[in-house]
Amino acid sequence: AAIGSIACIYPLKVFKLTDERFLNTLDYIDKHCMYDGGFFHDVMHSGFGTYLTAHVAQCYVALRDKKALKILNWLLDKATDTFTWPEAINPQNFGGNMGDGHHGWAAADFLLLVRNMLFYEDEDKLVLLPCVPDDWFKVGEQISVDSAPSYFGTIDFKLKTMRNKVVELKADFNFHRLPEVVEVNLPESIKTLKFRDVDYKVEDGKVLLPKKSFEISK
Repeated sequence: AAIGSIACIYPLKVFKLTDERFLNTLDYIDKHCMYDGGFFHDVMHSGFGTYLTAHVAQCYVALRDKKALKILNWLLDKATDTFTWPEAINPQNFGGNMGDGHHGWAAADFLLLVRNMLFYEDEDKLVLLPCVPDDWFKVGEQISVDSAPSYFGTIDFKLKTMRNKVVELKADFNFHRLPEVVEVNLPESIKTLKFRDVDYKVEDGKVLLPKKSFEISK
């Protein structure tokens, strides 16, 4: 039943990511309640909780932890032919065993998970690519987000991997409220981010773009 406590991070964001109560709870859930990437809820659901599994993944996204990708793959594997999920999944036949058979809440949580893996808002910070596969950063590959709504305004960006461990970011941020910083997360293989003819060194797997670098949208 401790699964309800991680709401302190997702979706409420009322605790800091460094809070030991949150981290210890998430660690307990990971060690005792996760099976092959899914959260098994034996208190009431008596099955794999679909939206609860997505909530665990959201916590890992906030931590910039690739464990979220394993959970995403688990959800994709368990989707029905109509790309929906029951509220809880039977652990023996992987059909539904509780709640709606086509659970709207679960589908919405899946979409929010994918969205937040690409970008999300963290108070006055816009976070880009907090948790995406490293394979997306092969030379010549491009990641695109088009006309995406956010708390700051509409977001369009493309990130293309070049040679010599460089990625180029092209963005049209139609902000109605400027974030204080844009955080771009990158794998260890990338050493430089090029944005508007300026080279930024990647440090600790990220680049922090200051407000002045994106105040002019085009």
